[in-house]
Amino acid sequence: MSMPMLAGVGLLVVCCSSASAAAMMMGGDDTKKKKKEDDSDSDSDSDSDSDSDDDSDDGVEDSPAPYTTFCDVAKTDWINSKLQNDGMPQTQGESLQKCKVPTDLQWRIEEQELSPAPDGVENCTVAKTDWINSKLQNDGMPQTQGESLQNCKVPNNLQSRIK
Repeated sequence: MSMPMLAGVGLLVVCCSSASAAAMMMGGDDTKKKKKEDDSDSDSDSDSDSDSDDDSDDGVEDSPAPYTTFCDVAKTDWINSKLQNDGMPQTQGESLQKCKVPTDLQWRIEEQELSPAPDGVENCTVAKTDWINSKLQNDGMPQTQGESLQNCKVPNNLQSRIK
């Protein structure tokens, strides 16, 4: 082999290895970009599918989202505790747990025990009940005085918030 030919082969090897190293470094980014493009394509495909299935997309929920999974006993009991202690509706608890209470566990959901409020006085909300509790704890104010100031009566299902 002649010297110019050997130098040419050496230069070719150096260029190829540099090019392949650069391609590998750049290729990682291109792969990520390609994945993002593929993801965006699939997202746009799914968006177009959902748009065609959706009757109206005004941002207002007409009804709770249908869940394909049913709540287990633990999630059902959590929903029931939120219903009893915080006055949260069952549908909101199901939404937070991303499940639907099945018919065979519905018996675990107790009806809210609202005490009848005195004439002209509403039942206290969670916020008003917590305010009454803070006055009771911090100022020694009796519960009845807090209820009078808030113009409400703490119902049975929120009574546990009063300590």
